[in-house]
Amino acid sequence: MRAPADSRVLVVDDDESVRLAVMLMVDELGVGVDGVADGREAIEVLRLAPYALVFMDVKMPVCDGITATRAIRTTFPADRQPVIVGLTGWATEATRVVALAAGMDACVFKPVAVETVHAVLRPWLRP
Repeated sequence: MRAPADSRVLVVDDDESVRLAVMLMVDELGVGVDGVADGREAIEVLRLAPYALVFMDVKMPVCDGITATRAIRTTFPADRQPVIVGLTGWATEATRVVALAAGMDACVFKPVAVETVHAVLRPWLRP
């Protein structure tokens, strides 16, 4: 799956500083980006507009990234399925396995470096 160059990225994280930092990293590539604070908000935003890729925090209050990812994967039609990349501060193989089993396409560990965000985005976004 390759996203069109005008596609947007959604950053979902309850920690505002992390959310804003990742949004700035995405913006550096000239990609449109929006952010929300939890999985429930992410599901609502994704219902309103398509996003090519979602950076989804794994552990959040209200609705965590695992629950949100499962809901997206089971209720959204195939043509509205974004790439979902988990963000987690729990840097363990078990966390990565759970994230992938929930339907995330990849998982990166916090703190997230700008190089990591750019490396994740490049394969999914056409020049």
